[in-house]
Amino acid sequence: MKDTGHWNSSLEEKRYQYDNLNENSVVIDLGAYAGLWAHRIGNMYDCNVHAYEAVEEYYNNYLKDAYWNVIPYKLAVSCKTGTDMIHVCDEGSTLEDLAEYKRVHSTDNYYLDDLENKDKGLQEVNTIDINEVLEKFDVVHLLKMNIEGAEYDILDRMCDTGTINRVERLQIQFHKDVEDSEKRYDSICEELNKTHECYFDSMWRWSFWRDYKFNFIKM
Repeated sequence: MKDTGHWNSSLEEKRYQYDNLNENSVVIDLGAYAGLWAHRIGNMYDCNVHAYEAVEEYYNNYLKDAYWNVIPYKLAVSCKTGTDMIHVCDEGSTLEDLAEYKRVHSTDNYYLDDLENKDKGLQEVNTIDINEVLEKFDVVHLLKMNIEGAEYDILDRMCDTGTINRVERLQIQFHKDVEDSEKRYDSICEELNKTHECYFDSMWRWSFWRDYKFNFIKM
C-alpha cells in the first residue's frame, strides 16, 4: 500500500485557501451532502456554489432552501444523464455498482459503523453527465469532488473528452474502497498531469490540483 499521506485537522483550512476566487467565480461541489463546505466557500469569497446532492433526504434536510449562497441540484453527477440506484448510507452513500465492493472491502471504521446503523438501502436517483454540468460554463474556477468512488469514472471522462481544460482548480477525495483503486489513481494522476499540477496530495484524503495556466493559489 502506498503512503496514504499526512492529512490531519491542522490542514483542514487548506480546503478553503483559494486566492483565484471572487464574487464572479464559478464553484461546483459534487457530493455536497450537508453543504457546509459549499456554504463556507460562498461566504469567504462572496460567490455562489453549485452543489449537487442526489439523496432526497440529504437534499431536502440540508441543501434545499438552507443557504443563500448555495444553488442546489438534486442530481448525482456521473458519466450519463438518466437514472441510477444509490446505496444510501449517510456520508458514505455510493452508487449501486460501487456499493457491493465497498461493503466487502472497506476498512473505514466510520463507514462500517454507518453501514451497521444507518444503512437505508437503495434509492433511485436522477443523474447528469459531468460534461453537461461543465459545458454550461466557459471556466470553472474550482471543482470539488467527494463522491465515494465515482470520481475515477468522472475524471476519466473529463480527461478523455477535454472538459478537464475548463477547470482551473480541483479538490478531489480519492477513495480506496474501489476495485483497482491504486491502479486507477495512478492512471488518472498521469492524465491530470498533462493539464494540471498537483500541489498537495494526501492520498485517500484530499488531492489539490491547479491548471498549469494559472498560478494564483497559495501553497
